[in-house]
Amino acid sequence: MSREILSGLFLEVTASGRLLAATRITARPIDSGVTAMLDRIVDRFLGRWRHGIHDPLDDDLFLFPETLDKWAPLLLRLKNTVGPGMTVTYGELGGPLGIHPRTVGLVMARNPFPLLIPCHRVVGADGRLTGFSAEGGIDTKQRLLAAEMNPR
Repeated sequence: MSREILSGLFLEVTASGRLLAATRITARPIDSGVTAMLDRIVDRFLGRWRHGIHDPLDDDLFLFPETLDKWAPLLLRLKNTVGPGMTVTYGELGGPLGIHPRTVGLVMARNPFPLLIPCHRVVGADGRLTGFSAEGGIDTKQRLLAAEMNPR
């Protein structure tokens, strides 16, 4: 499944059965099969996201790769606490879990669910936009944040 999230930016969703396996932000729509249930869930999420509504998906919908299992609490904390139009620093996000800001950055770079787990909302200690692993890099991060600041 691929949905346009902003002009020229698409969210590609892949699944493993009834669970979300990954998402990717890309400049081209790509069709990947997901169940009708997941299609509806992601479609509802995107509709609410476009209107600036923080309605995170249920934690149990995410299938984290084994390499990120130990970091799932960090990613889920981001998903559940930092809503559209908000940002958090690497230190603020990792601090309560005892995770160093550099480690937080490494985990964000490997986030398998961009947009659904909003790593674009994580910024440097001075508020600067730092790296973003989605297609378009920091420009895409900036576009996503701008769209969240001015929902439709």
